[in-house]
Amino acid sequence: MTTPETTAAEFPGPENSVGVERPYVVRNDYGSVVVPGVGEWEPWLSVSVVLPAYGHQEKLDLVLASLA
Repeated sequence: MTTPETTAAEFPGPENSVGVERPYVVRNDYGSVVVPGVGEWEPWLSVSVVLPAYGHQEKLDLVLASLA
């Protein structure tokens, strides 16, 4: 069992594309992931989001505004 004070470097596991080890997460329990403070890190990965919204323009507008 890990504690929130454990750093990502202490977890065994695969490295991502920039050589930083990822924390080991079991069954969507992210309690072991150490969250850095505001302004202490900068994301380097991009994501794609698929929004199935056929015929619901008002909901699509709301979702897109929330992602901006």
